[in-house]
Amino acid sequence: MIWNPTSATDLYSLPDEGVLSLTGSDALSFLQGQTTANFIGLNYPAGVFGAFCDVKGRILADFLAVVIDSETVLLRVSADLCDWLTSHLGKYLQFSRASLVITDYVVVGVLGHGVNTNEQSGGEAEQCAPGWLLLKTSDTAELIVTRPEELEQQPAGAAAPEENPPLWRLAMVKQAEARVRGATSGKYLPQDLNYDLAGWVAFDKGCYTGQEIIARLHWRGQPKRRLYLGPADAGTSVGATLSLGVDGPSRGSIVATAPVDGGTLILVEATEEILQGTLCINGSEKPLLDFHACAR
Repeated sequence: MIWNPTSATDLYSLPDEGVLSLTGSDALSFLQGQTTANFIGLNYPAGVFGAFCDVKGRILADFLAVVIDSETVLLRVSADLCDWLTSHLGKYLQFSRASLVITDYVVVGVLGHGVNTNEQSGGEAEQCAPGWLLLKTSDTAELIVTRPEELEQQPAGAAAPEENPPLWRLAMVKQAEARVRGATSGKYLPQDLNYDLAGWVAFDKGCYTGQEIIARLHWRGQPKRRLYLGPADAGTSVGATLSLGVDGPSRGSIVATAPVDGGTLILVEATEEILQGTLCINGSEKPLLDFHACAR
């Protein structure tokens, strides 16, 4: 498919996203040993979802990669983690024939009919005039703009630089896509955010940082927390904790929000108690109701 940005219903500037460039003969082997994703046996170009984790299995940063060839990879990550992640990974890259730099590429969210006319599976990547299109679902994609002069129109409905457009946020919340930002780096296991169910963790690959804990939970344990979706009052914020009753212990947290119909749709990582209507936000007296488990 040769994609034209004007065929999409809406294009949205995503200032919360940044792009790193990893190049060199060891690029893929480096990612193979540092991330939850499998970078072996790909057909180029390829789109790959995954995460960098610490030794305790906690997610440091998630990514959406464009593997252009065996020595060139673009990594879309949270913009507020670009500097830190480059420095953190640099300690390991000094032993590899690869280099990692922050680019000035921007990311555009694509919504609407015409995004994925070939019904390709999520995570596919293809080159187009403005840059690289990463297909996510039948009507959502992300565009890494490497040639802004080729983008035929400015993103419609672009939000202020400090926040993403509400319609894009709503689409991502409904898709149960839980992103890790600077404030939540190192707080969640992949299973807490359903990364394993979404295919962002390869359990048939070799060792990588955090693999022992992540694999043990997968093969021998049962995740205590999963993603759930439901309504909340307007003004509910990411990072707020969920407690069992007013004064009870913590049972989860809010990982994404989007305004809808005068209220807020929230994505939470929580215990199954969320389904029983016994969890509250920040110890409030109002329980969260009408939540359902996210399948992805």
